[in-house]
Amino acid sequence: MVLAAYMHSRAHRDPGKVPEADAEAVRDWLVLVNFHGYYSANPSGRLQKDIETVKGSCDPFSFDDPLSNIKETRGGATTITTSHIMRGLDADLLRRSGQPYLFVLYTALCLSGASDREGTLIKELGPESLARHHLFPRSLFRTVGEEEGLISGIGNITLISPSLNSELSDRPPAEYLHQYGEELRKHFIPEDKELWGNDRFEEFCERRAELIHSFLKERMPRVAK
Repeated sequence: MVLAAYMHSRAHRDPGKVPEADAEAVRDWLVLVNFHGYYSANPSGRLQKDIETVKGSCDPFSFDDPLSNIKETRGGATTITTSHIMRGLDADLLRRSGQPYLFVLYTALCLSGASDREGTLIKELGPESLARHHLFPRSLFRTVGEEEGLISGIGNITLISPSLNSELSDRPPAEYLHQYGEELRKHFIPEDKELWGNDRFEEFCERRAELIHSFLKERMPRVAK
């Protein structure tokens, strides 16, 4: 609704013709409010206030104007911090409760230029066309007894094509990650091969979460702090 209010008030009929700076500001806004579930409580009141704010401000889209509305009601929801991303280590990105972290991961992969590892950029595919791939397969944990909470968290999930996900199946990361070169960085996978072993799983996840947050700080400084 906020996006629609912006488009209407600026007479933008074609989303593809929205100024790049505005598109980035809107993107940042959507990531922030989605991550913190800003509209999940009192949605009509908060939405209406933000719509009025967007309509009342002049071109371009001002990220700071609607942000001031958040500060009045939920000060902690104005940024995405390292601690916020670290909480995603125990989130389940396969379930609805983990959707905010999945959306942040998807956004980061799009911005990094990551591909589905079959040659198609993540940003050219919708989330429904991608598989949520466990870098350390779930079957491995039944063997090594690792902590359940990390298995489907943000540190162990990436997005690739369904066919490749099926092909990799239960292969441990040490068997295949070395094949992907530059894609490792784009998928925020630690390049230290010592972290690819079963005994370093928790450290691997923590390091990957740090890499994701560092990238967000670089590419989305309005949002990630």
